[in-house]
Amino acid sequence: MPRQGLGEILREADLISEAQLAEALALQKTYGERLASILVRQRILTEKFAVTYLGRQLGVPGVDLSQQEIELGLLSKVTLELCEKNLVFPVRVRGTRLQLAMSDPLDRDVVAEIEFKTGVRLAPLIALDASIKNAIAEARRALQQGKSKLTPNVQRAPGGPPAAPATAAPAAPVKPLNEQQEKAIIETLPG
Repeated sequence: MPRQGLGEILREADLISEAQLAEALALQKTYGERLASILVRQRILTEKFAVTYLGRQLGVPGVDLSQQEIELGLLSKVTLELCEKNLVFPVRVRGTRLQLAMSDPLDRDVVAEIEFKTGVRLAPLIALDASIKNAIAEARRALQQGKSKLTPNVQRAPGGPPAAPATAAPAAPVKPLNEQQEKAIIETLPG
């Protein structure tokens, strides 16, 4: 049975309007970003909620990279070049596995390639494309400045995620979910 799309799930849960979904899908075609990234950039969903919902949908944990303290020493195993090539970023070591933020954690070929190149067992996590790209850019800057870690929120541009492009039609007004509402919804998700 094919997996239900994120847009359908969010519509059925009444978390976004039909107009917001249509606009996000149009922006997705224009900018080539994934739906969750568009919804976060539009400030319709928070990043934490988007990755949690995606994680439940895909059956893998989600990670909000802007909220993680990340030791840059992990880049000695998974290099920035490997991160850029595969849109991944190392997060932390848990037990014998390296948790790796990935734009597509179900891509077994990428997991196998990185495990082979690094000799490390991976635990894939879902993260937004834009967050991985920001983490890579901030890690490069931090390494050039001689820093040893990224601290929470350092990966996010000042003022939060960029607003929607000026050419986009305004989204239908919707009251953003507060953290308590998000938690209640997340707890009701299957899986």
